[in-house]
Amino acid sequence: MKTFKMLTTDEASDFLKVPKQTLALWRTWRRGPKYVKVGHAVRYTEEDLLEYLKVQKIDPRKSPPR
Repeated sequence: MKTFKMLTTDEASDFLKVPKQTLALWRTWRRGPKYVKVGHAVRYTEEDLLEYLKVQKIDPRKSPPR
């Protein structure tokens, strides 16, 4: 069975280099990385944060010209 390191909102904020308030807004707007609710606590897995970053990657060579 695969185990995941669970990160708090503060840790996820540090990991992504975004304010924790941004993560809270993203959750409200149903955007941003996947998360897990454990009771009232919000947790993120490193795997989900890395997947979120992967999806956000932009290749400027493939972007349409302005």
